[in-house]
Amino acid sequence: MESQTSKDYAAKGMAKVLTCKSELEESIQDIKDNAEDIHTDAKAAKKEAVCVDVTAEEE
Repeated sequence: MESQTSKDYAAKGMAKVLTCKSELEESIQDIKDNAEDIHTDAKAAKKEAVCVDVTAEEE
C-alpha cells in the first residue's frame, strides 16, 4: 500500500477484526462451559432418578 490513509484504514480494520475474534472466542468458551455444566447436571439428575427408581422397587 502506498497511501498512509489506506494503511491507517487497513490497520484499524485489522484491529477491529482481532477484537471481534477475541470476543467471539470468549463467547464460544462461555457456551462450552455452560454446555458442560448442563451435561454434568443432566448426568447427576439421571443418576438421582435411577437411584430413586431402585429405592422405590425395594420398598
